[in-house]
Formats: sequence, structure tokens, C-alpha cells
Amino acid sequence: MDTLTENTTNTTNTAWVDDSWLDTIVVIGITCFVRCLMGLSKVPSAKMGVIYGIIGMLCLIFGYWFDENYTYGHGTWLIAVCIAPGLVIGIASALSVQMTGLPEMVACYNGFGGLAAALEGIGLYLDPEATSFVR
Repeated sequence: MDTLTENTTNTTNTAWVDDSWLDTIVVIGITCFVRCLMGLSKVPSAKMGVIYGIIGMLCLIFGYWFDENYTYGHGTWLIAVCIAPGLVIGIASALSVQMTGLPEMVACYNGFGGLAAALEGIGLYLDPEATSFVR
């Protein structure tokens, strides 16, 4: 009788106990990104490609946001604070830039991505122990 009660008490929702739920969300997000790139290769399917890209990005952001191994302490509010300015700037620039100005806007965004990678590299160079927060 003791083993029966042990088995019923240990059958909690194991999808949230281990990282299999996060692996599933990552696979869904990456699949959506692949579908995004496939859709963006042709004009008739470009709109659906953008939608797949949005779904993939949301899956990955929220998947890592709710995983306690990737958010240090109570860092979920910090992620929201960091996403908010980029969201506001992205929406404002998307509404204000004309189609002929898209290459310059993409180049500017790529430049900011390179700047972020350079700042992260400098930070890790100055404090090599900063990687202890990553699993």
C-alpha cells in the first residue's frame, strides 16, 4: 500500500519539473523561424513568413522568460523592462519608415546588435565569472 501512495504522490506534472517543456517550446520556436525564412523567400508567402517569425520569437522569449534556470532570482521584471524600450522603438520605426528606407533601418538594427554583442564581450572580458549565471 505504501508504494501505491508513493507512486500517486510522485506523479505530479512532470512537464514542469524537468526541462522537457522548454525543449518543446524551443523546437516549436526554431521550426517557426525556419518556416519564416522559407516564407520570406517568395512574395506571395511573405506575410505568412512574418507571422511565423513572430510566433517563433514569442515562443522563445516567453519560454526562457518563465524558465527559472535562465532568469536569475526575480529577474522576470528586468526582462520586461529591457524588452519595453525595444518594443516602443521598433513599433515607432516600423510605422515611420517607408519601404524605400528599409535597407537603412535593417542596417541600423544590425549595427545595434553588433554593439550589444561587443558590450557583452567586453563585460565578459572584464568579469569572466559573470558566466556563472548561465546554466
